[in-house]
Amino acid sequence: MQVRDRIISAIGDQRGSDAADAICDVCVELFDTDGAAISIIFDGASAATLGASSPAARSFDEVQFTLGEGPCLDSVATGQAVLIDDLRHSEQPWIAYASAMLDLKVLSVFAVPLRASTQYVGAVDLFRHRTGPLTTTELEATVIVAELAARPILDILGQDHHAAVTDPDSDAWAALNRLMRVDINRATGMLMARHGIGAPEALMRLRAHAYHRGRSTTAIAQDILTGRLRLDNA
Repeated sequence: MQVRDRIISAIGDQRGSDAADAICDVCVELFDTDGAAISIIFDGASAATLGASSPAARSFDEVQFTLGEGPCLDSVATGQAVLIDDLRHSEQPWIAYASAMLDLKVLSVFAVPLRASTQYVGAVDLFRHRTGPLTTTELEATVIVAELAARPILDILGQDHHAAVTDPDSDAWAALNRLMRVDINRATGMLMARHGIGAPEALMRLRAHAYHRGRSTTAIAQDILTGRLRLDNA
């Protein structure tokens, strides 16, 4: 079965994040990777993980949000694929990102930008626990994957916007809010109110604490929201 047919078959009638998860599952097989994720990038920042092949892959993707650097951000900024076959010897200026990923035993990462109309809106990220480049055949397959992976982003954004406009009582925003790291936004707001600081500083404190504790920003945000953590000395 051809690459396009395999992905379309895996998606079936699924839409949005479910379709994105299905695409990521196929990517693991196609590229013989240990994880795959689809990121949404908004205004130069990692805004959400739309789909992932596993919880581990989702956590790999969030490292870029926590640190504000990484291959998917660069691929969207440049409109080019970012292919790192050995993070131990990468020439990219991602010192913190490379160190964090190596701690997670990820040795190679590949990011392919996703375009909707004239805008790059996200990226497909591939993670491997070994070094080595993508083959010529795999590189050719990334073009098809990128084309199809942009569709779930348009699906969920289009559906939610339509529902919000036509039905004020609709809960169609719920899935999108979960994707957009709503816990982090709420925790950032709590830090702003508690410490009298602006949003950028509050988010920086949140990310810094997550980085130094070796945890995801989402996990730290959830601790703040439940009262298990205050960051009074952050």
